[in-house]
Amino acid sequence: MSSDCKETESPQAGEPLAAVKLPSVNSSSSEDTDSDTYTISQTLFDALTGRGFSENAIKKSIVAGCIDEATCTQWIQMHEGHPELDTALEDGAEVIIKAKRVLTEAEREAKVRELQERVRRNKEEEKLELQRKERERLEVGRKMLRMKSEMEEVRRKMNAEEARRENAADLEARRRIKIQIAADRLERRGHTREEALALAEKEYEEAAANARAEAAAKLETLQGAQAPAQTTTSSSDGTWNLSAVTAPSSAQNTLLGLFAGEAPTCAQSLVENIRKRASAEQTGECVRTLRLILGNIVSDPFDMKKRTLRISTKAFRDAILPVDEAVRLLRWCGFDLSTDAASNQTLCLSTVVVRRLHQALALLDSEW
Repeated sequence: MSSDCKETESPQAGEPLAAVKLPSVNSSSSEDTDSDTYTISQTLFDALTGRGFSENAIKKSIVAGCIDEATCTQWIQMHEGHPELDTALEDGAEVIIKAKRVLTEAEREAKVRELQERVRRNKEEEKLELQRKERERLEVGRKMLRMKSEMEEVRRKMNAEEARRENAADLEARRRIKIQIAADRLERRGHTREEALALAEKEYEEAAANARAEAAAKLETLQGAQAPAQTTTSSSDGTWNLSAVTAPSSAQNTLLGLFAGEAPTCAQSLVENIRKRASAEQTGECVRTLRLILGNIVSDPFDMKKRTLRISTKAFRDAILPVDEAVRLLRWCGFDLSTDAASNQTLCLSTVVVRRLHQALALLDSEW
């Protein structure tokens, strides 16, 4: 007999069949260990029945302590032909077939709904987690861009300050050299060293003052030739028209008007209006300039120079500024009015949204 079942000697003919109670995996007592009630799972019972064993023989094997299909089969085959194999169980012994509970239709539907809800919640949680990670990634990218922009701004100011100091140092060195040359000349004429230095410095200051006066006179002459003095800067009674003097240029007025209010929301309509409201030649030049500006930024979005447009440049004044929709398209891409270190008005793209730049380039390419 197998080691999984308690050893039982094969009985001789005419001897009673021994029944040994053992705890098993597939059979368990519903009472304590001294009870004569045994259980067998429906699965094991069906498997043994499928082998052709009778119900009584199967129950006898369970009472004998067999615990699974193999031990039950071996025990029944060992006792095959025994006269008591098909006799009733001993008094007090009972084997209960424990049938597997089958879910009702309503219970199955409830279980399916529960599983579907669990899957849906898991998918929703995964989606939210992905969205959270994407937001964190975008926020980190924006912070890096801001930090890079701030660092470039600080570096630009430092370079401008250093250039200013170097320029001042160069001017001072040039001044000292000129004074020294003049002092040497005066010293050769018989002046003492101190007198020569004092006279040379005085001559230099007088020459510098005369040069500044001449430059101011030339500037005044040029300004008088470009605009009538009486009609633009003063009224008929001789009083100054301060509003005319302090009024911003037409280009600045145009930009201030275009950047006032809410930003445009539809790039496609802006691109369509560029073609409708401008001549073919002007439209082509405007589109080429826009492509160049946006393409340079897309190729290197971290280069602050490519993201800063000076309004005073000829290309901007001739190609972009006359077309209001082109300026609005730049604003839609994220450009905003600002001033550089030299107080010049510029359009600066502080935050790069690459998706918008690609969309604008695609619209410009599709229209022409």
